[in-house]
Amino acid sequence: FNSMTTQIKNLITQVYEGRISQKESEMRALRAQINPHFLYNTLDTMSGIANAQNCPMVSGMCHSLSAIFRYSLNMTDELSTVQNEMAHVRNYLYVMDVRNGSTIAYDYQIDSDTLADQMPRICIQPVVENALTHGLRNVRRKDKKLLIRSEHVNENLVITIQDNGAGMDAESMNRLLDQNDMKRVESGISIGILNVNARLKRLFGEKYGLHIESTAGEGTTVTITVPAVSTENSGDMENV
Repeated sequence: FNSMTTQIKNLITQVYEGRISQKESEMRALRAQINPHFLYNTLDTMSGIANAQNCPMVSGMCHSLSAIFRYSLNMTDELSTVQNEMAHVRNYLYVMDVRNGSTIAYDYQIDSDTLADQMPRICIQPVVENALTHGLRNVRRKDKKLLIRSEHVNENLVITIQDNGAGMDAESMNRLLDQNDMKRVESGISIGILNVNARLKRLFGEKYGLHIESTAGEGTTVTITVPAVSTENSGDMENV
């Protein structure tokens, strides 16, 4: 009886370990499939093939997607620069134009003195995405416009994202931004705007972050304010 019990325990252990090994193998295979470098290289390959087949739009979209994923998934350094942030935004807008048709006029007023200024990664693109999704998407006017401006104001870097879309309840949104409720941020509600604001306040202090001005039917202006801190080390700037 004791011998049989021991054999059963050994068999159970072997089966359990075998299943764990199988699960680990499955997880390794899955990780290999979604490995960022695999994704970048595949998109770059697709871009090259499309270019060789005289499909410049497909080639451009693959190139932009590769750059978007490369920038988004590279979290070795939380801080980036205005130059890198704008390259990321331009790639995002190119992909959106291919998907939805180019119906928006973009105006970039980026002061060259701000290009090397530091700011957290992926702060401008979520605000731009919010302008497209909630401000301009359902507006039927033909002259849809999106302005992105960066400038130095006193000792701060000020980035403005302005659209002439539907507008929003700026008072309520500013109240949420000032409250900076981390539970709400972590819940994923309005994750783009609130998340960016929370990250800026955590890094630079409560007086920094986002502020919104809006008029119903006329448009919305979102202002991002952070300290103007330039970096002399431009060697790590990513050519996206």
